[in-house]
Amino acid sequence: MERLSSENRHQKLEIERLTLENEHLKEHIRGQQGKKQRTEEVLERQDSYITQSISQVDNQGAYVQDHLQDPHQWMDSNNEGAIYGFDGLEMNDLQSLLLSENEMIRNGGIAINEPTAEHPESSHTAACHAEMAKTKFFMKLDEEVVSNIDSSDFTGLVGERIKVGRYSFPLSLIPTVERIRHVYGDISAPCLISPTFSGEIYVLFCAMIKEMDDLRLEEVTENKMLKWRDVIKDALRLKFNVQFAMEHLRKLPALTLVYQGAKCSKASMPKSQN
Repeated sequence: MERLSSENRHQKLEIERLTLENEHLKEHIRGQQGKKQRTEEVLERQDSYITQSISQVDNQGAYVQDHLQDPHQWMDSNNEGAIYGFDGLEMNDLQSLLLSENEMIRNGGIAINEPTAEHPESSHTAACHAEMAKTKFFMKLDEEVVSNIDSSDFTGLVGERIKVGRYSFPLSLIPTVERIRHVYGDISAPCLISPTFSGEIYVLFCAMIKEMDDLRLEEVTENKMLKWRDVIKDALRLKFNVQFAMEHLRKLPALTLVYQGAKCSKASMPKSQN
């Protein structure tokens, strides 16, 4: 009798153990199913972000080129960014692109083309590298270095010149000069140095603005941006009112990163998804 009672207790304990293990197994299965669903949702959102970013960048590139052909839009005094080719990319557009960039970097969309759910360390590393690259470039923008800019760095500066205000400009730069004056007024007004000496810096600044107009976003490189930095800083040293140009220049690194990353993602996608 005692032996049966002992066996019953043993069987009862075994049943309780098996029941508990069964509950744990059910919870594990439910957790795996939930994780799978979340992974599928992440992948779906990632595909959506990539497609949306590519569409945004392509549309922005087309918009910039179309916008440059319309002089009335260039002369719109309500748009203080309207003096060179990136004026179509205002702060709202920039924030939208940066949001897509940051979310896709977190999900691995641009940086590594894999979901964070599977490679969180790689995604984090890619995000850190992107931030480090931008930080290093911003440090270069703020550096006080010797300018190496020369008139040979730009095209269209030879030939006849026309006087606008106190300064003379090559014919190719007259439309650019007039647009700047329309939006920002006489940017040389604070400069007390004779036009004989400051005039060449003014010409190079307008040539830089024209080069920004003519280049597409994918043609913008770090070397070009550093060249533009030198021109802007030369003008600032002469007290020219050109801080607006530096503010626009500081937007470009993040914008080009999004563009180049989205293009890489688009190139790596299967043809059926392009």
